[in-house]
Amino acid sequence: MPADPDKILLELEDGTWHDLVHDHIESWRLPDSETAVTITADGTITLFSPHLLVARVRVDFPRAPRAEALFFGDAFERSYGDLQVHRFDDGQVYDWYLIEQNTAGQEAIGVAIQPNAFCAWTVKETTRTLWLDVRSGTEPVALGARALRCCRLVTHAYPAAQRLTAVLADFCARLAGRATPPVREAPLVGTNDWYFAYGANSRQLIVENARAMAALCQPFGYRPWVLIDDGWQVQHAADYNGGPWTGGNEKFGDMAEVAQELRDLGTRPGLWFRPLVTRESALAPFALHQEEATITLDPSRPEVLAQVAADVRRFVSWGFELIKFDFSAFDVLGRWGNATGLDYFDRPCHFADRTHTTAEIFSQLYRTIKDAAGPALVMGCNTASHLSAGLLDVMRIGDDTSGVSFHRTVNRGVNTLAFRLAQEGSFYRIDADCVGITDAIPWAQNCEWLRLLAASNTTLFVSADLPGLPASQKQALQVAIGEALRNETQAVPADLRAGRTPQDWRTADGEALSFEWDVDLSESL
Repeated sequence: MPADPDKILLELEDGTWHDLVHDHIESWRLPDSETAVTITADGTITLFSPHLLVARVRVDFPRAPRAEALFFGDAFERSYGDLQVHRFDDGQVYDWYLIEQNTAGQEAIGVAIQPNAFCAWTVKETTRTLWLDVRSGTEPVALGARALRCCRLVTHAYPAAQRLTAVLADFCARLAGRATPPVREAPLVGTNDWYFAYGANSRQLIVENARAMAALCQPFGYRPWVLIDDGWQVQHAADYNGGPWTGGNEKFGDMAEVAQELRDLGTRPGLWFRPLVTRESALAPFALHQEEATITLDPSRPEVLAQVAADVRRFVSWGFELIKFDFSAFDVLGRWGNATGLDYFDRPCHFADRTHTTAEIFSQLYRTIKDAAGPALVMGCNTASHLSAGLLDVMRIGDDTSGVSFHRTVNRGVNTLAFRLAQEGSFYRIDADCVGITDAIPWAQNCEWLRLLAASNTTLFVSADLPGLPASQKQALQVAIGEALRNETQAVPADLRAGRTPQDWRTADGEALSFEWDVDLSESL
């Protein structure tokens, strides 16, 4: 762990901050109370506050000021085209972990995966601060006699000359409790209908595309995934993408029959859902928020977890082998991950359970889904990254790419792949999102994104009406699928300091790869 903190402060129920007194080698205590924070030799930070309600913990560590330092950190959930190496900026928030580079070396500091608090870092001239948000929703947590294990600090020093890509790969493995980065598995390859159908999908469309994808993968002996996105559920509408999740609508019919048809074609069926939004009036007593007939469920309630588990088990009983769940962070927080900062919430949030932190409540939702899925894979989208790590099988690491704007695909897709590639295997299997192939984007542009995804050996999902593609595009897709499945040598950015969307990449055996993104990234999305 780093040097002892200079200072530890607590924010209490009334919004005031209070200094703790270092009264023991591992303990800092609030005067005249039993409230205390301990930091053990292995870096574990624990909060004990049986009588006072605590909102946040602030831990200040000493830092030697260096004018030439550069900084890099992670994103709270997905990234939004905003990851980059920064010069010193005392207003920047770095979620979960922080890398500081200078001429003397590189220092990595972060928290191990699956903490019980939302964790972020800020940097001042002589201080690095760890912020631990231990609130239950927007209210201070009421721990009672329970000691809260907030997180475990992890630190490591690296030579100044070591590439940031290698530093990140090693440090992510350490955060995940591994001695070394894991051996890569062959990537997931398949289709997702969202970026050409955008909800206007149907059983016939899905089946025809599954047949075409199976043909592309047949030479490699691979059964591709077919992920049915939003649009299948019984009450789907142009302005509504929630539950109930009890069956397919008139476009799909019996979802068990759909899954079986996809398996018969030699593919592996997957299904998307939004677990916390429904119009089932019987669930209204368990609402976190409600607007007219639309209910956002409270994931702190056992009844809600039971409902979510029942939905997932139903999908698996239909025969789906991959479950993708979406919107869970936004539905609770009311904002996307690029707007969280140190606050996280966009609106009041009052969980029924005040005794557990929001991080614990999120984690329990994820565990509920994973346990209910049994042998099926679970993909998180819009889930807190560090809470998903080591628990979910796959994570959508960036905001949506696009079937209509290549600018957005580069901004969201290339950026997240470049800066979060190191999390592959250590945290989860990463999905930098689809190649959205439509007439709105020139094929020459999409072919570059396809080529990079294949070279990265990460999840390669294509979103296209495959039967109607020209033979040349189908051939290019087959070549890319073959390269991805060979999984021989992973391409990484040549220099993460070169910009937010690197064009120059290289493989482990030294092969240089160059990509032409051909968009003006100064334009707003």
